[in-house]
Amino acid sequence: ICILGESGTGKTTLLRLIKWFVSRDRSINEKLQLPMDPESEIEMVFQLSHFDFRLVNKGGELVFQSVSPGENETDYERYIKEISPLLINFPADLVNVTADETGGKAGETAGDKPEQVQIVDFSFDDIKQTWDFILRDIKEHRAKELAVAARILEAQKRGASMPEIQKLEAEFKKWLSQNPSPLENLADRFLNPILRRLGLKVKTDFSYESIIDLTFIELQSMTGEAVQRDLWSTGTRQQVLTMLPLYQLKPENAVILIDEPERSLYPDIQTRIADDYVKTAPGCQFFFATHSPFVTASFEPWEIVDLKFDRDKTYSRREL
Repeated sequence: ICILGESGTGKTTLLRLIKWFVSRDRSINEKLQLPMDPESEIEMVFQLSHFDFRLVNKGGELVFQSVSPGENETDYERYIKEISPLLINFPADLVNVTADETGGKAGETAGDKPEQVQIVDFSFDDIKQTWDFILRDIKEHRAKELAVAARILEAQKRGASMPEIQKLEAEFKKWLSQNPSPLENLADRFLNPILRRLGLKVKTDFSYESIIDLTFIELQSMTGEAVQRDLWSTGTRQQVLTMLPLYQLKPENAVILIDEPERSLYPDIQTRIADDYVKTAPGCQFFFATHSPFVTASFEPWEIVDLKFDRDKTYSRREL
């Protein structure tokens, strides 16, 4: 679903309402407040499977009303516990995370791995923890790879026979085929097809010393020149930081909210960005909020919620 509208029409508020609704029986670390007079009312209708529910603001308090014949709130509670969808929220100000803030040492993070929790809200959660878990896998693989390679080097130094060295090399080759590099997988199967449009790719060749000091993903130009993190464009950082959690979580049956995916991206990339996200999690439902007609161009008309102000810019409405 694409929610389109100029600033102030309520795109982000709609995302927050959806987040509140999906997380109703679980903590989302914030109290949702609607910017309206308590005497006014707001009404939204949600559909989950065969259940229809109305969310109504009365006196500043959000309450649920069932609108499905013969259904009640207990049915909804049973449904949401059975389905228990994963919720992932990417706010628009995610790009305010600086390059220094994304760097950390693996092993310093606390708490559950992202896939062990049901709500991942990057309005509050530390997005660098996702990278820390990926980094840990990369370092562990590299350490094992160096240990296996060291056995071959040791055999050569002590003058081992050629058959023995060839056997060790065959075992090393077999180990590599059974244990592919997580960094190369991340690059080749996930990030590089997206970064290529920006003239960039993931750096995958690391020495022993550099892999120990690795604190975040490193990029280079298509000709192999390193691109310092403080020189990454805002659009590049936005894509990398939002794509990495989806790579780590590999979500299924999730509701994923993304506010302003077009941040600092050229129009031709904006037309593809929604498809890039959806391809990373094809079994999930995405809600995008955007100002960009280029992002909207990749959606079918019935997938678009078009918000417009009235003439005096007092109210916003959905234009069908």
